[in-house]
Amino acid sequence: MRRTLLVAVGLLSGPTAASSEQDIVEAIVETGAPTRKVKVYQFMLPEKNKWSISKGNKKICEGGPYTNWYAEAPSDCKLPTGSYSITCCDTRAKEGWSGGYVLIHGEDHKLCKNFVFSADKKCQTEKFVVNVPTPKPTPKPTPKPTSTKFPAFGGKHGPWQGGPPWKSQSFILQVKQQISLKWIEVEHSQPYMGSKGILIDPASGSTSNTWPITGQTKKCNGKTRNRIKSYYRSRFECKKKVKLPIGNYQITFDSTNGNSAFRNDVSRLVKNAQIGVYGYAEDMSSSKPWSFSKYHYKGMFVRVSYE
Repeated sequence: MRRTLLVAVGLLSGPTAASSEQDIVEAIVETGAPTRKVKVYQFMLPEKNKWSISKGNKKICEGGPYTNWYAEAPSDCKLPTGSYSITCCDTRAKEGWSGGYVLIHGEDHKLCKNFVFSADKKCQTEKFVVNVPTPKPTPKPTPKPTSTKFPAFGGKHGPWQGGPPWKSQSFILQVKQQISLKWIEVEHSQPYMGSKGILIDPASGSTSNTWPITGQTKKCNGKTRNRIKSYYRSRFECKKKVKLPIGNYQITFDSTNGNSAFRNDVSRLVKNAQIGVYGYAEDMSSSKPWSFSKYHYKGMFVRVSYE
């Protein structure tokens, strides 16, 4: 997971075989059960045709008579999985239907199909079963990695450090869980900030360092700089991610002609579960350990991105 610590803070029509299971399965709002649609197709004399579907002694839905010949008749009936009976009736005589049938969408059996001319009865009842497949659950989308954001030592820039030709500015990076460092950003007022890139060295402590500065862990020379209104934002990115085991490191911005990073004196430490960023120091030497640098301030306005 990628993290960024912000320290800167006519004819009969019927169903086709191409209908998919998802098309024929719906949900009853009251119960949430998946259902199948009931479809009704009429031939001649639909004005004498009626039907009803029951489950046990309870009537579920009914339809007819109809007016349109050779057409699909409207129906809003939907059935969940279960056993049912359908009763088809001829309201004028004992002749049966003049063609037509009732179909459970997704099933092959045509109900009332055999209740036709010369039926010699007013109604016919037959039993049938509806089997509704359980719809596949909609997969949950994989959330995009989110950045962990922290206020920038109070959320705004403090003064920038100008004056003498400082050769370095640095802070202590506390690593509490192993990370792969992607890049470090700093906002500054002059274009010469970090002109030689950054040095990454082990530090002797979480709030200090007396060990030498040589870029022992890594030297990263990649730098991109953008103008942001009246100041600059520079990103120092290593060509390959730098694995940093648990420990403390001094991050040094190595410059040829001075530095101009913003500081903020609200807090010395900004941290999350994986890393912490402590303090800010500067010196006229690019090889001074943090503790031996000439000036120390509470905070430095930086961003650290890692995985």
